Amino acid sequence: MVSTYPRTQLSSLSIDVATHASPTYLPPQWSVHVQPEGKPYFYHTGEVATVTESWLYTPEIATEAEKWINHLTTRIKEKGMDLANAELYIRIDDDLDCLYYGVDKRDQVLFWVEDYDTEDIGLKSVASPSHLRTLLQLHFWEHIDRFPAHFGGLSEDTLLKLIDIFTHCRMDHITSVTATFTYSRADTAALSKVLRDCRGRTREPEIVSTIARAWHLVMHNRFHNHYGEETPRLDISMSIWEDESPEQQGYRQLFSSLSFGKSEKYRTMLNSLFVDKYVYSHRVHAFVHGLLKEWKEQYLPSFFMLLLHVAFFFMSASQIITAISAACFSASLLTAFALVQQHEGLIDDRNSPVAVDWISDRVSATHKFQKLALALSLPNTFFNWGLVFFFATFIGIISLAVLAFIAVTSPNAIPSISFPTTS
Repeated sequence: MVSTYPRTQLSSLSIDVATHASPTYLPPQWSVHVQPEGKPYFYHTGEVATVTESWLYTPEIATEAEKWINHLTTRIKEKGMDLANAELYIRIDDDLDCLYYGVDKRDQVLFWVEDYDTEDIGLKSVASPSHLRTLLQLHFWEHIDRFPAHFGGLSEDTLLKLIDIFTHCRMDHITSVTATFTYSRADTAALSKVLRDCRGRTREPEIVSTIARAWHLVMHNRFHNHYGEETPRLDISMSIWEDESPEQQGYRQLFSSLSFGKSEKYRTMLNSLFVDKYVYSHRVHAFVHGLLKEWKEQYLPSFFMLLLHVAFFFMSASQIITAISAACFSASLLTAFALVQQHEGLIDDRNSPVAVDWISDRVSATHKFQKLALALSLPNTFFNWGLVFFFATFIGIISLAVLAFIAVTSPNAIPSISFPTTS
């Protein structure tokens, strides 16, 4: 993705006493803070606390920000909301218009002063009001992660509750092979340890960001699995959505027969990785790792069978069949090598979004993973067809040898065929 941030031009600067002080000016009630990853943001202490990443050192932007804060504060008062628990996020765009949302810190949700549908503001579709609340909580913690340094930190109870959730997730991983938490057993244990190390320091911006990011993971997982809804997802293989485009079976049986059942095995595994269009990256990582192992193990037998063809080519009953067999083993070797080269980068990082994109971009609207499954099974498919043609040739050689032996030792044992004649 191409960055949309403005480019920075470096230059030489004279070192003097003035460089120890900030050469910039902020309007009254504004202060600057830095997010742990380095992004500066600005905080306004008015009737409604406000944060923004718009560059307030620019006078025009600062003036517009003050105007919009006053306008939104008036609208929030009209709604009768508690200003003490509210916080605004605003962004002044290039046209000096304002994008915003509100944060209710008591209920830990986002809000707007106008009535919007989720689609109008770019939120995901929801199943119920409680499901919507989960989604708004998810974005609340995303907000805290982005702006963790200005409000004095989180309570210790917020962290302790999170530790309890991760303790249960660890137990779920240990006692079930179908645990629904987004991260693997090893990553869940690592996250749990990180959170336990945060105890007693929940006022620090870095720790606030860490806690908020972990809560965001939890709420994202709960939103996907319909936590607290009438029909929640209880294991990773359970589909709870209505499938708007069911899989058509057109090529399934043909591909399965051509690949000796291998493509059907891969199709089933790929479908299990894409239940309700949600992908667990660590599961894709494990799947691709297994594929790479199978493909690499295909190198040696395919190469060995090609060597055998050098010895049998001129002895075979049919050099055409032998050539087809050799072509199949060559294709097995080449497709295995190509697939390894194409997919090896997917396991560099088990939580990489590249793995998620790989499986999401290759699902067909009509046939789902049938074609991809056949492509992944090509090394094994070509190898098996090579064996079929090779042993057909080998059986032909044996049959000729048996007939020659019988002709020499017992010529009368070979049946003769006579045809009637006409006079």
